[in-house]
Amino acid sequence: RRVHGRIKAQRDADVSRIREQQRTSEEEEKASRQALVSLINQQMQLAEKEGESNRSRLENIMHTEREMAIAEAQGLSIQMEAQAFHKKLTPEFLQLTMVQTLSESIENSTKVYFGDSVPTIFEKLVKAATGDMNGLISLQKMMEKPLHGN
Repeated sequence: RRVHGRIKAQRDADVSRIREQQRTSEEEEKASRQALVSLINQQMQLAEKEGESNRSRLENIMHTEREMAIAEAQGLSIQMEAQAFHKKLTPEFLQLTMVQTLSESIENSTKVYFGDSVPTIFEKLVKAATGDMNGLISLQKMMEKPLHGN
């Protein structure tokens, strides 16, 4: 009986040791799996942050390029307007502008002119429009003081 008791005690001790080893082994495997899961989660978070950073950088680049394109288009538009206006500035255009301005000022004038001098105003206006500066100067002087009929 003693031998059977020792064998049984030895067998129970062996079974207990094996179970303890299995439990330890299972705990190690579980800890290893948890560490692996944790590592994978960290890698995923890092990848997400890098992706967000890249997306943000690309959006900034696209915004900058868009703004530069708008500014360049506006500059080109202004340059083309300036060139067109420069081409428009011919002596004929300047004379037309002067005649229109003088006509508007005569229209808007509150002075009323009577007498024989009235036709000379239009004659001087035509001379001014054709480039005769003397006609323009005399017309301006006439506009400054009222005309009296003869």
